[in-house]
Amino acid sequence: MGLDITVLAVDWGQLERTPAGEREELLYEAMCPDDAVLAAQPEVGWVFPASPKVPWSGRYEFRDTLGLYKAHFWAAPGGPACCSRAERWIADFDEFAALLRQWAVVVDETARRGWGLLGLPI
Repeated sequence: MGLDITVLAVDWGQLERTPAGEREELLYEAMCPDDAVLAAQPEVGWVFPASPKVPWSGRYEFRDTLGLYKAHFWAAPGGPACCSRAERWIADFDEFAALLRQWAVVVDETARRGWGLLGLPI
């Protein structure tokens, strides 16, 4: 059993200009937009905007993680070593490298836009 992680790129300026009491609702909308919007989203990669109601956000859908943060968590303390665990989520170095390449896409695009990055458990 694990927790889901949703990775959002957001325009910090827009988020700062949003009244504090409305921010949580907008971030939730970006994480989990209406079903009609979800039906049109790709299975992996960037979704811009994350929601029509939050045009200053993007959501990244990781491939092969089932939305769970466990693979990301295990990658942090040493990568190729987490691959040897019996209950592994990352089976081998190639899967580890693929996860890191996806994070590179996330960080590069967020930086290119001059936005901030949020990893939110849901």
